[in-house]
Amino acid sequence: MHPNQSLKRIYRELLEGNPTKAHPGNGTRNRPFAHCLTIQWPDGRRMVFYYAYLLSVELLIEADYNVMILRFTSQKITLKGYGLDSLCEQFADEKPDRIMIHDPRYVSAGIVGHMAVIDAIVDPPGK
Repeated sequence: MHPNQSLKRIYRELLEGNPTKAHPGNGTRNRPFAHCLTIQWPDGRRMVFYYAYLLSVELLIEADYNVMILRFTSQKITLKGYGLDSLCEQFADEKPDRIMIHDPRYVSAGIVGHMAVIDAIVDPPGK
């Protein structure tokens, strides 16, 4: 659902007088859409990026691991990990609100069906 469609729905519900009614759908979504993405490293460092400035998401399937490139207007974030195709689908559908970076020592490369991000590199503007 496009963010404008969500705002139109909310506005329509406000006009109808009941903004707290249950939303139609498959019931898998019970939290509001994320407006920003928080990336958290194992050492506790966090960075917040606003989805309004997200330009593109690119997934590269490498031999050893997957690479996902998030291009914002002012920065580029490169994520490395395993099973990132499910994360890419989340960006297309509901936008994840948090990405936890895991220490690669504790992540097995053979995890089937599970997503694990082991590195995130934030490039400054202009790179």
